[in-house]
Amino acid sequence: MIDLGTYTTKVGFAPSSDELASSSECFPKFMIPTIVGQSKLAPGRLGESSSSANYGTTFVGFEALRRSTQLSLKYPMEHGIVMDWDDVSRLIKYSVRDCLKVEFESLTSGLMITESALNPKKHRERMA
Repeated sequence: MIDLGTYTTKVGFAPSSDELASSSECFPKFMIPTIVGQSKLAPGRLGESSSSANYGTTFVGFEALRRSTQLSLKYPMEHGIVMDWDDVSRLIKYSVRDCLKVEFESLTSGLMITESALNPKKHRERMA
């Protein structure tokens, strides 16, 4: 499950019915900032080794915040509505591959992504 929020993205696995019955509270496994940063420097000039959040010169979540002085930061969501589809795609890939440590091919039961109540229908179709 991925809950894309304007400022925070919550990521985790949905509990089974047994886990849900035995626990009164369910929390996301990860909470990451919904932020993406593009490098202000030429490729290869960041001076640090590549990390799992490194998509060329694009950084996501806490990695983007950590390097905020070297990056141009932006929030790809506004009021729960997607404003930058490329950055949201990067955020989803980061959430699944780097946070949950799962490959998309192994998600046999699918991926649930929440949306804002006022989300336009064309956005819902594109997200699907």
